[in-house]
Amino acid sequence: MTAVPTYVDLKVIVNNGSNVQIRFDNGSYISIKSSSQFLVRNDSYVYITTPIGSNSIINNVSTNFYILFVTNDSVVNVTFVKSHELNSSSSPSVDLLGVGLGVMALAIYLIIKRRQ
Repeated sequence: MTAVPTYVDLKVIVNNGSNVQIRFDNGSYISIKSSSQFLVRNDSYVYITTPIGSNSIINNVSTNFYILFVTNDSVVNVTFVKSHELNSSSSPSVDLLGVGLGVMALAIYLIIKRRQ
């Protein structure tokens, strides 16, 4: 038999503070400007939003909207940055070398398959 907690801790760490809104499954929400910790229902969704037009990084993703399915104690990092700090090195990019190698491997596989 396994005990499953009804409520778990959610810690939201806000760096370079601005307004962060946390919405819960039941429709209620909390607006915070600094790091906070509170209890949330286990196995529920939490919607985290930042003001539109602000440059924010939520859990290493450059976005203004983040959805978290809470199953255990969790920590969410929200960082507000100046627009010139967001550059191509900090945002995810497609590695074209990996894509090219994948296409070449697929072509070789198809050529070998066709000859058999």
